[in-house]
Amino acid sequence: MNSLRQLLEFLDALESAHIQYRLEHNRNAIMVIIREPSSFLEIEFFEDGRVEMQTIGPPGEVLPVPFAGLIERIIRIVHGP
Repeated sequence: MNSLRQLLEFLDALESAHIQYRLEHNRNAIMVIIREPSSFLEIEFFEDGRVEMQTIGPPGEVLPVPFAGLIERIIRIVHGP
């Protein structure tokens, strides 16, 4: 799956889950920013197909994440288990 298709699929899933987001361009990627009560999630979609996620606030590390299962992970973070 190409990176644009991944991004569009991810945005559609966020909208279906009623999760608000903001888009930005950062480095060579499109960044999706999701605000939670105590932190922000930054998910970056790179041209080469990589996807990285960082939590701003606790814990705050940058992790490469597989696209498969990403939306389920975000829904659990935002809406709880």
